Amino acid sequence: MLLMVEKGTVRRYGQQLDACVVYDNFDYHEGVKHQLISTHGEMRSVTTGKVFRGVDIPPGGLKKSMLHREVPLTIHDLLCSPGAACYDEVSAKIDTFFIVEAIRTAYPDPVKAAFSRSDVFYPCMPAVELLEPRITDSKTLGPILFNEGTLDGAYEVTENIYKHQFRNDDKEFDNRLFLAYGDQKTSSLIRSMQREQVEASSAYDRRDWLIGVAALFHLRMNYLWLMQRTHYGNMEQQDASTLYHHINFWGRKRIPSGRAAFQVLEELVLHSFDARVVGLFYTRLEQRGIDVSDQAEVGAAIQAMGPSEFMNIVEDIRSSAFSVQAWLPSKEKRFNNTVDEEFLSHTRYLQQMIVYKTLKYGIKNGDIGLIDRVIGVCCFYFEGTKQSNYAFEMLYLKRLTSTKACDKELRRAILSNSLVNPHGQQNTWQEVDRSLEYLDLELKRELWARRTSTFGLDALFKVTSLTAEYTVRLRKAIEKAFAQRVNSKHTTPSPADDIHTLAFELACDSIKLYEEGRKGQHQAPDIHSIGLERVATTKLKAFNAKVVVDENQILVPPYETMRITADLDPNDDIMAVLVRMFYLYSGSKLN
Repeated sequence: MLLMVEKGTVRRYGQQLDACVVYDNFDYHEGVKHQLISTHGEMRSVTTGKVFRGVDIPPGGLKKSMLHREVPLTIHDLLCSPGAACYDEVSAKIDTFFIVEAIRTAYPDPVKAAFSRSDVFYPCMPAVELLEPRITDSKTLGPILFNEGTLDGAYEVTENIYKHQFRNDDKEFDNRLFLAYGDQKTSSLIRSMQREQVEASSAYDRRDWLIGVAALFHLRMNYLWLMQRTHYGNMEQQDASTLYHHINFWGRKRIPSGRAAFQVLEELVLHSFDARVVGLFYTRLEQRGIDVSDQAEVGAAIQAMGPSEFMNIVEDIRSSAFSVQAWLPSKEKRFNNTVDEEFLSHTRYLQQMIVYKTLKYGIKNGDIGLIDRVIGVCCFYFEGTKQSNYAFEMLYLKRLTSTKACDKELRRAILSNSLVNPHGQQNTWQEVDRSLEYLDLELKRELWARRTSTFGLDALFKVTSLTAEYTVRLRKAIEKAFAQRVNSKHTTPSPADDIHTLAFELACDSIKLYEEGRKGQHQAPDIHSIGLERVATTKLKAFNAKVVVDENQILVPPYETMRITADLDPNDDIMAVLVRMFYLYSGSKLN
C-alpha cells in the first residue's frame, strides 16, 4: 500500500511545471550468495534519483524558447566574466575575508577580542546573488535498474523517469524544458543522446527538452583532485610548499598521491591553506620583534595591536601573495632569474584554494553569484591541468549562465536548483547531488544489514527505493522517542595546534620572499595561463563545434579571430596577452 502511495506521489511531483530531477549511478559489489564452484562477486551498476520542486521557475514552466542553441561561447564571454580573468573589488574582499578567517582559526579568541573593542568591523564575505531560504521538497524516484553511465543506459534511464514514473504526455515535450542534474558523465551523455537524435521526428525522441547540468558536489571533488595534482610533490620534491611535506609533517595517513578520499583530502588542503596564511602573518610579526614560536605571545600581540593595525597586516599579506603579480612574476624577474620559485608555489596554492573556498562558501550560504564567479576560472584551471572532461563541462555551464544562450529566467533556474536546503536556514544549503549521495548511503546500509541469498540489489530497489526517505525519518522518530539519548554528532578537534606548528616552520624560511630569487625542487605550474592559451586557441572552437546546434549561425567578430588568436604566441608573456585581451573587450585603455 505504501509503495502505491509513493508511486502516485512521484508521478504527481514529476508532472508539476517546476519539477527538477537529479540522478546518478549506484555501484555495488554484489558478493557470492551461495557456495558454488567458480562463482565470483559481480559489480552492479543501477541508478538512484530524486525529483524535487524547483524554484525560480516561471509559472508556465521552462520553455525551449528560453534556450538559444545557436549562440556560441566566445573568449570575450570568458574574459569579461567576473572572477575569471580580472581581479576586481569583489575578489579583493573575498581574499581579505579568507585571510582573516585563516588567522581566526588559529587564534579565535584574540581576533574576536581585538574587533570587539573597536568601531572597525570584522571583514565579511561579499554577497553577490543570495537565494531566499527555503525547505526543498523532494521525493525519491522508484527503482531504475539501468546503468546511467553508458549511452544505452542513459536512454533507458530517461525513458524510465519521464515516461514510466512521471507518465508525461508526448505533448509535454514539444515546448517545455526539463532540468536534470548529475555528474559530468550524466551531462555529457545527455548531449550525446541529443546529437544522435537530432533528426528524430518525435520531440520526445530528440531529447532537446532536457538540459543536463554537472552538479556542484562532483565539481568540488574534482577541484580537490586538481589541487592534489598540482601541489602534491613526491619523495624527490619535498619542498615545504608541497602537500607531500605537510602530510608527513602532520603524520596524516591514508592520503594517496592520486584521488584521495574526499573528506581527508579536503581537511588537508584547508588546513594547509590556513597554515600558509598564518605563516605569512608570522613573518610580519617577526619584523615587529614578536616571538612567533609562543602562541600566547602571538595572541597577546593580536589583541594589543588593535583591528586597524591588524587589517594593515592583512592587506600587506593580500597584496604580496594574492595579487596577479604574485601569481605571475614579471618578465624582467624571469629573465634575470630572480624569481623565488618556492614562494611562487605558495602563492599559487593560496590563490587556487581561494577558488575552492569561495565555491564551498557560496554553496553553504546559497550565493549563486559567488558560484558563477568560480565557474569561469575553473574553465581555465581544469584545462590547464588537462582535466579535459571537466574543462568542457565548465565551458558548457558558463555558456548557460553567462551568455545570451539562456534567457535570464533559465539562467537563474539552472543555478538556483543546483542547490537544495533540507532545513530552510540561510547557511544550510547543500549541493543537489550531495543530497543524493546521502540516499545512496542509506541504501548501502540497508544492503549491508538485510542482504541474504534471496534479498539482493534487485529486491532492495524494488522494495525500498521509493520508501527509503520515509523509513529513515520513521527510524529516527522511533529512536528519538524510545532509544537512549546519545549525542551522535561528530566532534571535530581544533586544528589550531597543527596550523601553528606548520606555520612556524614555514615562517622560518619557506614562505619568506627572497627578492634575489630562490630555486625550488617543486614548481607549481601556471595552470591559469596554460588553460587560457589552450581554451583560446583550440578548446573553444572544438567546444562550439560540439555544442552549438547550427555551426553556420556562429557569427565570430573579425577582431576575435584576427587579434585574439594571433596574439597568443607561445613565446609571448601570457599574462600580458591576457591583460591586452581584457582591455580590448572592456573598452578601457591601458595606463
